[in-house]
Amino acid sequence: MKGNHFKKNSKSKKNKSKKSNTIETIITIILLIIFIAVFVYSAYHIIYWFKSNSDLKALEEGIFSEVVKVEQNTENEQSEGNQVETEKPKKSIDFEKLNQVNSETIGWVCIENTNINYPIVQAKDNEYYLKRDIYKQKNSCGTIFLDCKTKPDFSENNTVIYGHNLKSGGMFADLNKIYSGELGDNIQIEIYTKEHSYLYQIVTAYVAEPSLDIVKKSFSTDNEKQQYLNKAIKKSRVKFKNSEELKGDIITLITCYGEQRVVVSAVKIEQ
Repeated sequence: MKGNHFKKNSKSKKNKSKKSNTIETIITIILLIIFIAVFVYSAYHIIYWFKSNSDLKALEEGIFSEVVKVEQNTENEQSEGNQVETEKPKKSIDFEKLNQVNSETIGWVCIENTNINYPIVQAKDNEYYLKRDIYKQKNSCGTIFLDCKTKPDFSENNTVIYGHNLKSGGMFADLNKIYSGELGDNIQIEIYTKEHSYLYQIVTAYVAEPSLDIVKKSFSTDNEKQQYLNKAIKKSRVKFKNSEELKGDIITLITCYGEQRVVVSAVKIEQ
């Protein structure tokens, strides 16, 4: 009887050992599958990120540089009404060539001493160009785009433009330098369309929480618009040149800043 009892205990221990080994093997396989899945997912996104940035660099050195011609007109003059010394826009943009690439191209934005020198597109919604390039190909860098509810001729009280804040320094990443004060207090934004070129003086740069009404786009009176602008100016960590004296239509550039948004607004000083 004792011998049989010993054999039963021995078999029981062996069965428990087999079950334990089986469970450990299953756990190891599951963990291995999870590790491989995470590795593949991470590798895909890293490769996609590098490819997107590489494609953006190719665009900057290719089609973007091909459609911009620098003019030699560097003549300074006084802007009527606002009494700000301005320099007329010195670029001409080949919109015919750009529109052959993408018929939704409506303008060009440029800020001196930054990497911001890009075409502006406009879609039927504000999602499409978040992850598409000028050729409408998938690209995590996206494209600079005009708010879908904004008129494309920059005639609104407040024309809003969006762009990504890329770690590579591309798109609207240099808005951070404007917000921090790294570029000083006298900065202008050049806007080009097929018919016109406009010059805007930056008056405020601040950080805001993301929301649908992060900025106001239309106003019933000029006084309401000025009150809005005065409040925005008070939020700025940099006191920009002539910010309290300037009056006119506004342009607002918005980009990501962690979970928040950098908002840069400027007033039209020349048309």
